[in-house]
Amino acid sequence: MNTLVSLPACSARPASCCTPAAFANELERLYSALNGVTCAENPRTARLMSAGLRKISQKVVEEAAEVALEAVRERTDTTVGESADLLYHLVVLWHALEIRPADVWAEMRQRAQTNGIAEKRPKPCGRITADRSLNHGARHETPERALVSGSPIIHAPAGVGCASISATRKDAACDC
Repeated sequence: MNTLVSLPACSARPASCCTPAAFANELERLYSALNGVTCAENPRTARLMSAGLRKISQKVVEEAAEVALEAVRERTDTTVGESADLLYHLVVLWHALEIRPADVWAEMRQRAQTNGIAEKRPKPCGRITADRSLNHGARHETPERALVSGSPIIHAPAGVGCASISATRKDAACDC
């Protein structure tokens, strides 16, 4: 029996299946199904999971880029498909890190309570590199670049933004 079954599109299903709770349940169902993945029934997923965190992370970045490209091209149908691919790879990544979908929903609820919507929190201006030095130069390490270069990055601690970095390093120019 194949544990990763595809479901018909929302437009072909009752409206009740397309609620936020149903969406969260689908991601939880996928997450739980990953525990039963076998090479015989789910060879692509089994290969991805055995390839390790770095490969799974690269697939998340790749799928996110494909979503963005299809959106810029205003291709709704392919954006939907690529979004599903992105969510699939994201859930595989969460599974590899033992992050439950409920953990992500809790973070989003907390953000919504703070900001009114679950928007992205602002990033601090400076980043602390693996050697603990502030990186304000032209080469800001991005997650995508870190995946390729293999260099770990660590964001500045919460609450450390441009003003507090400038206060501690007078020579640091902040251009964000």
